[in-house]
Amino acid sequence: RLFSITLPDALSSSPVSSLASLASSPMVEVEEFGCPSPSVGDVHCMCIADPIVSVSGQLEVIMGVGRGIHVAMRLGGGGEDGCEDQNINRGPFSKIALSPNGQLIAAFSTGRSEESGNAAPALMVMSADFSQFLTEFETRKEGESDEDEDEGDEEDGPDQLVWCGDDSVVMRFDDKLVMVGPYGDCITFAYDDAVMLLPECDGVRIMAESSVEFLYRVPDCMVDIYRPGSTAPSALLYDARQHFDGQTAKADENLRAVGVDLPEAIAKCVEAAGYTFDVGEQKRLMRAAAYGHIFCSEVPQNSFRSMCIALRVLNNVRDASPPHGIGLPLTYHQYQALTPEVLVSRLANMRHHRMACKVAEANQIGNERVLQHWAKVKIASPSGDEMGDKEMCDAIVHKLKGCGITSFASIASFAFARNRKRLAAMLLEHEVRVSQQVPLLLEVGEMQRAIDKAIESGDADLVYYTLFHAKQKLSLPEFLSLINRRPEASSLFVSYCKKADRDALKTVLQSMEKHEEIANATLVEVLDAYLPGKEIGGRAGRDTNFSSLVN
Repeated sequence: RLFSITLPDALSSSPVSSLASLASSPMVEVEEFGCPSPSVGDVHCMCIADPIVSVSGQLEVIMGVGRGIHVAMRLGGGGEDGCEDQNINRGPFSKIALSPNGQLIAAFSTGRSEESGNAAPALMVMSADFSQFLTEFETRKEGESDEDEDEGDEEDGPDQLVWCGDDSVVMRFDDKLVMVGPYGDCITFAYDDAVMLLPECDGVRIMAESSVEFLYRVPDCMVDIYRPGSTAPSALLYDARQHFDGQTAKADENLRAVGVDLPEAIAKCVEAAGYTFDVGEQKRLMRAAAYGHIFCSEVPQNSFRSMCIALRVLNNVRDASPPHGIGLPLTYHQYQALTPEVLVSRLANMRHHRMACKVAEANQIGNERVLQHWAKVKIASPSGDEMGDKEMCDAIVHKLKGCGITSFASIASFAFARNRKRLAAMLLEHEVRVSQQVPLLLEVGEMQRAIDKAIESGDADLVYYTLFHAKQKLSLPEFLSLINRRPEASSLFVSYCKKADRDALKTVLQSMEKHEEIANATLVEVLDAYLPGKEIGGRAGRDTNFSSLVN
């Protein structure tokens, strides 16, 4: 039986004892999938197709079963239930992987079965709907027999099979990596040490014991510029800038050769700068694009400016030099997929708040969440525990207000959760949003300040919320003493009692020593008992001619 388990963030990192304990949690979703019959064969491998990229639009499990491939879907999900055989009987398949865009599937066939004998082991690339085969790459060398191969070689299949972007596949064997391109071409990389492959959206990260490498297919824009003898417009523009810096006449000759393709050449140079890790080469490519901009006003400056900002961000987060180095090997494509907002959040979680603020500023993103995260980290740090509440409050307020931040509610709530009630109350004094300030004041036990703030806001609903909370938390004498010193609060509570709680009305009026109001309330209560059909409650009852009611 096959199950899909969806965990919330709070439970995803927590250990669990059994599937039964997960299923009993109301926050966890457990779904049953169809599964092939045991008579079909053993399950050799599987991969998950996310609903965003799957063919059916549902969560799918692609499995190598027996000699074929099966796709399992959720039972009762509105689509085809159970497990569907795709009629790909060229296995058994030891590894299977789905491309990042969900359009292609790579599967490695060991080629050893009773039906097929000892066929050559091969990597097969097919469409996600299994309608066509695109590539078949045999890993056994030409003329090599089974007796010539050692145990644990390519015939047993790779230890890992991952996609390198959307158009190439990388296989990891014992001592080498084999990268297979879209037309069956391959490149082999030898490694003495053990490595691990981590697929990314645009390549593969190769993790060794003492190093990290990134393998990716060279983009077409870079091939056009750097290919020897290239006459592409972008290559001519790049050479023109080099000749211009060298003060040679060939700069004008190359620029004229570009001709009407100058906008395309500028765009290619800008794009290539994004894929280049070398800062010096980035500058040369951007200078070439800027040189082309002088002679072409058709190309908008937005793309050039956006790339300059992106390169500044990427170069800073890649830099690992002390004391403030980050060393995050992020590519331009990954940066686009991640978005600047997510990068800012990750930098803040890594406690690189200064860099997170700079990235937010460069991309014109608000840095309020970064500074609030900084304040929470400061409160929770060991040095923060040693600081006094007044000193801590002054440091946080000075920092946030210096950056134009006036919201302190979430920081005060965090301080209260850390059992620093006095610090929370001091931070709430600087909160400008009363709707956020009052509930937290009530939470930390500052009843009087909460009521005063609610009255100052002029929001009747907020005053009622504060009064009802105080009424539940305090004894009746304490509550009456609290509201009697505040005419606005007592007036609103009396109005509420007249309409919804007449039993408490007399007690409230008596504590306020309003004897005439008590008499009116008693009279209205008596008349309501004897004249149930008359509407005489509230203010209308006091202004009514009682003699007319009797008559």
